[in-house]
Amino acid sequence: MDEFIVTLMLNFIADYFALWVITYPLFDPSASSPMTRSINTAAWLPDLGGVNTSVLFMVLAAVVCWLIMSRGRSGYEWRMTGQNPLFARIGGCKVDANYVRVMLVTGALAGLAGGLMIMGGPHRFVKGLGANYAWDGIMIAVVASNGISGTFLYGLLFSALQQGAIGMELVTAVPSEFIDVLQAVIVLVVVAGRVSLNMVFDRLATRRKLKERAQ
Repeated sequence: MDEFIVTLMLNFIADYFALWVITYPLFDPSASSPMTRSINTAAWLPDLGGVNTSVLFMVLAAVVCWLIMSRGRSGYEWRMTGQNPLFARIGGCKVDANYVRVMLVTGALAGLAGGLMIMGGPHRFVKGLGANYAWDGIMIAVVASNGISGTFLYGLLFSALQQGAIGMELVTAVPSEFIDVLQAVIVLVVVAGRVSLNMVFDRLATRRKLKERAQ
């Protein structure tokens, strides 16, 4: 069974398990909806000039990931394993072990994001805290072609669109669903455009090689 499908479906199990935890074992008796007690104030992330300091951790994580993927041996093996598992296996890479390592690292990054959301935001785990971030992450990764820098930049773009949609609906009476449509258009244009350009370049390269052989 494909790892991507399996882990994607396990998200629903994790969501409902987290909902059960904050509804019963860790429920805050003083709350009117499922949520945990507030964390200790010593664990709250401070604001710097109105900017949540969790942004600094986000930038640091992106830089570390870029260094590992672009400059590290592990990153090279991970990229080769993802692009061509057979080539990576023949080259001596431990394909199965690399799959596990990548899932552990990305899972740790997801846990870091969730922790920063709690420490810098509501300071407690509430129902719906994760919103639609898992699906958004997949969409952004597809648009960025799995590149670290591209994922970071597109993540900033899509987060700005989603946050701006709330104020846009209040101020201009334009429904926030417009941003969903805009995001879908961006995904289709970028992905389809990239594939089309690759096809054009491949055809041009093939024609050039045929002309060289004919001469």
